[in-house]
Parts: sequence; structure tokens; C-alpha cells
Amino acid sequence: MKEAESGQTWLHDLMRFMKHFPLRTQDVSLTVLKGHLLTEELLREFINDKVKHPSHVRDAGLRYIQCVHVARAFSLNPEDWVWDALVRLNAIRNKLSHALEPDGLDDAVSSLLQLVRHHDPREIPDELRGLFTPLGMALFSMHAALSAQLRLRVSGTLATSLKIPRIDDKTS
Repeated sequence: MKEAESGQTWLHDLMRFMKHFPLRTQDVSLTVLKGHLLTEELLREFINDKVKHPSHVRDAGLRYIQCVHVARAFSLNPEDWVWDALVRLNAIRNKLSHALEPDGLDDAVSSLLQLVRHHDPREIPDELRGLFTPLGMALFSMHAALSAQLRLRVSGTLATSLKIPRIDDKTS
């Protein structure tokens, strides 16, 4: 994929996220489900682009977690933090899908938030803070990092891939 095409594909990923992600909602179940579905879509598309016969992959009926591991195996940076974040997101989604009031949900969400903040500690701009809850912002960061990992074909976070300066960066 050419660099210009990958940038356009990343922009498409961002627009798709913004179209389908629930903004300003406090509903953890909806937030997790949408984040899970949006990242799964990226994973499946990436895997299908890597194989000669994607219909066989589709016929295999891979579960989300299997898609994470297969995409990670194809990735240029399999040690990136986003892979662990996706595993944690899947665990949270599984908790929500098997119980109305799952045990350990708050701890699992807190653990995911800590992981994302540790690896993408940038100050959240006020414009985004108004759109997303902390969990929503974490899922936004994860989706962007996954898109960068799969589309831009470089290591690092989306911000470093696009040369976005840190908020505290005083260089111009």
C-alpha cells in the first residue's frame, strides 16, 4: 500500500470510528461493544488483506481474540502496547456478555485505562474531553493506534507516525 493510500485509509478509519462510536455516553456496555466491533473490523480487514484467499479466513469463523493474535503475527510491531490493550478489551467484552452485573468489571476497565494512559500519556485536548468519557477516550486511542499499526506500516503510536507534537513539546 502506498503511503498516500495508507493515510487516506487511516482517515477513513477515523471517520468510521466517529460515525459509529457513541459519544458522551456513560453506558459502559455500549461503549465497550462499539469499541470491540470497530477494532474487530480493522483486524479482520487487515488479516484479509494479508492472505491470498480471504474467503477461507472468513469461512474459518475466527473469534475476536484469534483475530488479535493472527493480526499481531502479521504486524510489523508485535510488541506494541495496543495488542495487550485489545486482549484486555476482549476480556471486558466477555465479562459484559456473560453477566448482567459482572464481577471485576470496574477493575478490568481501570486496568485497561491505566495501560492506555501509560503508553499514550498525552494530555487530552478539551475538544476530545467533551466528546468522550475516559473509557471512550481510551478506546479512541486504541482504535487510532491499531489503525496506525495496521495501515501506516510504521512502529510507534499514531501521534508519532503523523508527527503530532506533544502538548508539552516546546519545539516548533
